[in-house]
Amino acid sequence: MSEPIEVRSASSAVRRAEQAEKTGMLLQAERICRSILDRFPANQRAAEMAVRISALRRQRRSDAPAPAFQVSNLIEIFNRGQVDEVIAQAEEILDRFPNTFLLAKLLATALLITGKNEASVERFRAAASLNPTDPTLYNDLGLAFRAISRHDDAASSFRRAIELDPGFSQAHNNLGRCLQDMGENVAAAAAFRSAIAVDPVNAEAYVNLGNALRATNMVEEAFAAFERGLELKPDSAEFHFVYGNALLESERHSEGRAAFSRAIAIKPEFDLARARLLAEHAGACDWSKVDQLRGGTDFVDGTVSPFLFLALDDDPEFHRALAEKFGLSQAVVHDPLPDYVRPASFPNKISVGYFSSDFHDHATMHLMARMFELHDPEKFDIHVFSYGRDSDDAFRRRLLRAVPNFHEVSALSDRAIAAKAREMGLHVAVDLKGYTRATRTGLFAYRPAPVQIAYIGYPGTSAASFIDYAIADRIVIPHEENKNYSEKIIRLPDSYQVNDDTRGIEEDSSSRAEEGLPEEAFVFCCFNNTLKIQPREFSIWMRLLIAVPDAVLWLLASNDEARSNLRREAERLGVDPARLVFAERRPLARHLARHRHADLFLDTFNYNAHTTASDALWAGLPVLTKTGRSFAARVSASLLHALGVPELVAADEEHYERLALNLASDRTRLQALKTKVQELRASSPLFDSLRSTRTLEAAYRAAYERFARGLPPDHIDVRI
Repeated sequence: MSEPIEVRSASSAVRRAEQAEKTGMLLQAERICRSILDRFPANQRAAEMAVRISALRRQRRSDAPAPAFQVSNLIEIFNRGQVDEVIAQAEEILDRFPNTFLLAKLLATALLITGKNEASVERFRAAASLNPTDPTLYNDLGLAFRAISRHDDAASSFRRAIELDPGFSQAHNNLGRCLQDMGENVAAAAAFRSAIAVDPVNAEAYVNLGNALRATNMVEEAFAAFERGLELKPDSAEFHFVYGNALLESERHSEGRAAFSRAIAIKPEFDLARARLLAEHAGACDWSKVDQLRGGTDFVDGTVSPFLFLALDDDPEFHRALAEKFGLSQAVVHDPLPDYVRPASFPNKISVGYFSSDFHDHATMHLMARMFELHDPEKFDIHVFSYGRDSDDAFRRRLLRAVPNFHEVSALSDRAIAAKAREMGLHVAVDLKGYTRATRTGLFAYRPAPVQIAYIGYPGTSAASFIDYAIADRIVIPHEENKNYSEKIIRLPDSYQVNDDTRGIEEDSSSRAEEGLPEEAFVFCCFNNTLKIQPREFSIWMRLLIAVPDAVLWLLASNDEARSNLRREAERLGVDPARLVFAERRPLARHLARHRHADLFLDTFNYNAHTTASDALWAGLPVLTKTGRSFAARVSASLLHALGVPELVAADEEHYERLALNLASDRTRLQALKTKVQELRASSPLFDSLRSTRTLEAAYRAAYERFARGLPPDHIDVRI
């Protein structure tokens, strides 16, 4: 139950054990002896001392409880916050007086506070054997079980606490949180209502009820619960943060930003709220607010996802620093699964599992749908593990037809998902999410497969010890950037990005006028999310509009605030705001069709167009990009090289602006480039789905072969 005792020298450790024995710390003395013997099994002195001390411990044990003054003294130490001291002393006293209930419970609580959750469970159980009618003990035992993802045991413990005390509001509340962990939101809502029924001013239960109701699409009732919780506890920064997230999910962005602002006002060091507010202002293109919020904060505290900063910084070193801290906070392993052993022989088929919450009409499936259909069933056994929302759209149905092994695991814990994957005999696990929204990074800490690979979803390092490889190419991660990735890099020979070469483009009979575009104008476009647009590229775009008087800029209407702010910024830079035209979101095939109304796609810098770039190129529209440093800032360059049009990749901002102006001024040259892009679709590796699938399969095989041969992960260059 205690931390391992470090032993460097047997003689000095023996002296420490002797001193502990002299002062009556027999448990500590025996542990030191055991540690000596773990490292020096032949040490006779330690072995003899261990036997002697063990006998002394048995002799001095009493069936009576510990003296009251010792218990009260430790309670006082606990109240002063000296929890480690409580653990050390309580273990020694309980070794002599094991029947001291209050001390057993205090020790279990101290272990829980310090994150020693497995030990805490053992101690709470021991305390329960001394007093099986204490409801608070079972509530705390439930918290300990929940901390190690043993949700069934946690729920049973909370229910036992409620049986003993039906008016125990916090036990009802904790049961609800546990049921939420298990995906049982209807039952969770009932538990939160019970918590409120016995304690109408339990603010936390109202906020939790709001989350449960939102998960079951009872939106109006959810917001009523959130607002009641905030009425009861208006000074809770955490409640305002949760409320803000709910508002954003309901597209109430301005109210969401106000909630985050209140959270920061209450708790200025609340970096996660600050980061979410910063991302909201960035998505609204309110760049002055972004600068104010960044201030001197580095956000490297482990609470902030590095994904939020990919669009704000082209700095892979900073991205790795964020990922290292955040990854540690996300991947806490409780009750680890056994280590893998090297296989006796190489399998006839390699079993590959893809993990994501995005197996529906989503950018990931827009890219990967054809790949799932083309995997070689003679050589690969493909599994899909979905922990996202249920869906009945065309992409989900297509996936279900293509993949024989589809596993819906959203209600399972991380450990349970990994255990299920092991039952399936996975050789390779592929994380398609990384640190993007609705991820379950922690499940990979349990190692669902002996080889674990990051692919397509997150353009950066996980900085996690349990992700062995990242799939890339020579453009998105040049060799000199290996140092900024914890993973070993598998470089594919073309672009890292797989594509669907059966994507349909709707027959579009609409006119430019119907899209809000002037019929004779030169149309620059960028259909990237407005979060990706930064002042540097926008200033260039405005200079281009000034230099090309008949041009307009066609953007995606991500939100009303962004539309307003971009028009205001255009006017400040000397451009008529009416020359910014905003496109509404449309189904994929129709969206691809409207690209024919544009002349040149202008890419963003820190976070390029990714799926958006392949959409444009598939539709025959040239994409002009600039090569940056980070993965996210080099994707379009990768696509353009793989397509065979490297002339559209600028080296720097000046080159980018010059190329854009030259192409807008030379319509003949631009038309030739459009024709080239359209012709290359049929012959380039970028849109050869079969080649891309076989390349990925070669990557999986090469990575697993290293494991099967007993070799550690290493960089791999795939050749086919």
